[in-house]
Amino acid sequence: MSRPEGSPRDRRVVLLVAALVIAVLAVNVASALIPGFDGALASLPIVVLLLLVGTLLILARSLRR
Repeated sequence: MSRPEGSPRDRRVVLLVAALVIAVLAVNVASALIPGFDGALASLPIVVLLLLVGTLLILARSLRR
């Protein structure tokens, strides 16, 4: 079965998802180590906004192709 032209390669998708998971885990570890950082993340939806912006950028880039 051939894949449609312009579809993302499996390797690139796996690397992107792995990078996102590592970034979220790094933010989690940083918030545990830095005392004030945990409170800032709890009061502001920073992580949610970053994930939303990242998703929109990826969608815009894929739609342009």
